[in-house]
Amino acid sequence: MRAIEHSLKSSFISCSGIRRFSLPLAKVLTFLVFFFGTACGPITNHFGYPGHEIESAPRTPLRIAVFSFEDRRVSKDEGSIDWAYVPLVPTASRTIQKAQPSPDSIGAEYYYPGLVAYALAQDLRKNNVGAVVHLNPEFTDQYDLVITGTLDELGLSARLNTYGLSFLGRFLVVALLPMGSIGADYAATYSISAPGEEPFHSVQLRGDWSMPIWSTDSENFLDNVHNSQYVQNVHAVTKCLEEANEKFVEELDRVIKTQKDSLTPEVRELVYFTSLDPAYLEIYDRAGSYESEGRAMDRAYYQQWQERTSWLKKYQTKEWQRLEKEDSFKHKAIIERLNLLASTRNQKILVLAAEQRAQRAAEEASFGQLADVLQVSAGMAMYRHEHGVDSSSNIRTLAADLGEGLSRVEPVDVPKMPTQTLLADVDREGAQIQGFGKSVIASLDGRTVKELREKFIRLYRSRFPDKYQR
Repeated sequence: MRAIEHSLKSSFISCSGIRRFSLPLAKVLTFLVFFFGTACGPITNHFGYPGHEIESAPRTPLRIAVFSFEDRRVSKDEGSIDWAYVPLVPTASRTIQKAQPSPDSIGAEYYYPGLVAYALAQDLRKNNVGAVVHLNPEFTDQYDLVITGTLDELGLSARLNTYGLSFLGRFLVVALLPMGSIGADYAATYSISAPGEEPFHSVQLRGDWSMPIWSTDSENFLDNVHNSQYVQNVHAVTKCLEEANEKFVEELDRVIKTQKDSLTPEVRELVYFTSLDPAYLEIYDRAGSYESEGRAMDRAYYQQWQERTSWLKKYQTKEWQRLEKEDSFKHKAIIERLNLLASTRNQKILVLAAEQRAQRAAEEASFGQLADVLQVSAGMAMYRHEHGVDSSSNIRTLAADLGEGLSRVEPVDVPKMPTQTLLADVDREGAQIQGFGKSVIASLDGRTVKELREKFIRLYRSRFPDKYQR
């Protein structure tokens, strides 16, 4: 019997050959995997947004404050790529959109409403659209324009093409037919206002990005390590934001041209001083009358205006230096946070990739043992058939051989892997870092800007008579 088994093993395809064939086949049939071609440029696995050149961007001396957008997305999970495996169904897609109402609830995950604002601020800085661009300042009255908004849509999708051939459609990759695509659809409402006022200009802008997939290589799958259902593609989000930001800069250029008379340092200073001293505007007007008409009754207002302006200017310089320092600190914290996310993801990817390789190796070993049993049993059945054993007896013997062979197969411990391991879930397991929607600064140099302002206003009001605080 052993001699027969040995001769059969040498007569048919070896088990190692079967296993070499089984692994790529199993990959094709089990995992939906995408490869990004180099023709479309480098693909970013993590959200790093240095800003990009915008040819139409105006250069201005304005101070601009950008705030994290409000999330108004509706969570949805539509479609299923599994439909593409139904015979005669050529293609199927799935779109995921997940609302993030509060950065506190998401741990270290990418907080897209805040990243929209961060990316916009980066593009405005990169192109010198404003002399100063600050993200989420505590007060706005030191700025010329305030930009706020709502994140209305950010659907991340994947499409699988099987060309109506079910699982066999994956073999068409050799015919250079696209195996599917990934992409994102983005929509947000951008609003522009003067400090402390309602927006005077709002516009909804859209961006989209998609890319065909030509291969089944698993190494470049971005946001879904186990390649099973869909992609949350950080690169797609980045490209969408670039497109929308270019459109917004064009809108902003038109707004600046129409509002240029009110966007001057003198107007900004007057708005700021009035926010600290509600009586300042009246004193300013009366001081102007004294300068132009020389009325004695306005002389006291002129003196008050000079003294108050001196106090306010000194504090304005101090507060602005603090705002600059705080924004620099905040920007550094954001970069550190993104780097930590990238590091956490990379480490987790290595672990998950090793687990996945172990799972595939165990599945391959299990398949190899089964292939041994099937190969020997089938070979022996053919041997009996060639030597005149009738079919019914041959089938019964084959069944017995299979049963005996399978009973000798040692069970392989195949690691249990989740059907989906999204990097968004990996992020949640990382360090708890405040989201972009909130200030990352609780205290800097002992006091916040709010505390500095409150202290100044107390000293200021104690210095000047109440009769001027109208």
